[in-house]
Amino acid sequence: MGSSASDRKLAEAVAWSSAVSLDRVSLAASMLWFAADVGIGRLRGSSCPNCDAAPGRSSRLYAGRFHAFSVYRCHECAVLYRPVGIRGKWLDLYYSRLYANADLATDLERAGDPAGISARMAAEGKHRVALVEGVLGERASPPSLCIVGCSWGYELLPFRERGYDVFGIEVGSVRREHGKRKLGLSIYATPEEAAAERGRVDVALSSHMLEHVPRVTDLVKAITYRLAPSVQVHITPYVDSVETDPSLARIIGREHPLGITAEFWRRFAANNGQHLDCRVDAYEPGRACGELVAVLRAPTAPPRPPITRAA
Repeated sequence: MGSSASDRKLAEAVAWSSAVSLDRVSLAASMLWFAADVGIGRLRGSSCPNCDAAPGRSSRLYAGRFHAFSVYRCHECAVLYRPVGIRGKWLDLYYSRLYANADLATDLERAGDPAGISARMAAEGKHRVALVEGVLGERASPPSLCIVGCSWGYELLPFRERGYDVFGIEVGSVRREHGKRKLGLSIYATPEEAAAERGRVDVALSSHMLEHVPRVTDLVKAITYRLAPSVQVHITPYVDSVETDPSLARIIGREHPLGITAEFWRRFAANNGQHLDCRVDAYEPGRACGELVAVLRAPTAPPRPPITRAA
């Protein structure tokens, strides 16, 4: 009996040690990737990763440590950004093999624990059903919904339970295939692939995802024109007050090459025939960055009153 208990404790200790070692390796690899990304971006002139505009004299908001990790405001597309050099298909490698330590988004073991998924989502503020249904208002039947950047699909599950026709888009192949295999979800690599199989969708949702994407305008255009949703809901960290609240500058860094501003959304909506509502939730200066919630409605979408700024 004592030997069995000792063997079990030893196995648990070995598993914990292995997990810690893998976390350290992943973190070290991620930091090296970040350094290379910034270095290549600086060699390219620190141009905007979204629209390639060169920075002007007044574009740099913060110099950053050693003047290496500066934060800029793009005068063309209005995103905030750090220098970015690694783009395109290389992002699949990063989000498939190196991206880790992101709570539920990278915890694949949770896929077999429905109760644990729900509890973690509540703890991490990732239950989005109430927000989406507040935007949509009453409907005769649950709509079709696509979550862009869905990881292994945990955010799709509450919507599926409420009868939504759900599918997701995820660039990271490991988490994408895990969600398809373990949870039976439909998850695609790109909006183009999703549109080819599913056609248009009623609602597109992204939650703390767009700030990871260097070419964010291209992605939102693909959602707008390929999936053709009546309503889009995009949730990103709030960064608009970065010049008066220096704590917000920390949002833009290793994991987040961009900061998505309300002005970015105003310009996108004007250039692509969308109606825009924006609000800021849970922002506490110097303490909590809060969230920017941007709602885009296609011209044919049912009209709704503007969502108001949260107190």
